[in-house]
Amino acid sequence: LFETSPLIVSYRERPFRLRYPDGAELRSYTPAFELVLRSGEAVFVEVRYWRQPLDTHASQDLMEIHGLGQVAAHLRRSATPLVLLTDQVVRAQPRLAALKSIYRHAPRRIPSAPAATAAAASLQTLLPNRIDVVTERLAPTGVDVYSLLLSGLLICALDASVTQSTTVHLSQEAGHDWFHISQEHGF
Repeated sequence: LFETSPLIVSYRERPFRLRYPDGAELRSYTPAFELVLRSGEAVFVEVRYWRQPLDTHASQDLMEIHGLGQVAAHLRRSATPLVLLTDQVVRAQPRLAALKSIYRHAPRRIPSAPAATAAAASLQTLLPNRIDVVTERLAPTGVDVYSLLLSGLLICALDASVTQSTTVHLSQEAGHDWFHISQEHGF
């Protein structure tokens, strides 16, 4: 999910050990992930298994249940949020399968931002259209449709498998945030 989001510039797994006060004791905690968002903001992410459906207060309840409340409070003092994602959010289908498909099809060498922007602009009269048609049109540019999806310049529905017949559209979002992993946390 982090690799496919155009709102996330980079991420690190288990970035460092944090020491925080818990009453009279000094404890340590290692965040599961550190994200750097396009806005420049750093966010720490913890991923936990949760068996029950979440309600509006369950995220906070889960923080307390897993002893993350003190860590979250310590990080709030340094203006760095700790976001809890559950397996239900991370594994949400069919979104996860669609994003995995896009990621697998994208080349490892991503086109430059100017090349991607120019390629997307050249599609304005063609879109919306199917991936196979867009792929054929993009061939002379050296930019592929999946890279444009990963950059957020193109969008598609994530409620079904992504195939050659999937329709893509130009992104109308100013920040290219065509999907969110966690809507409430802005990424």
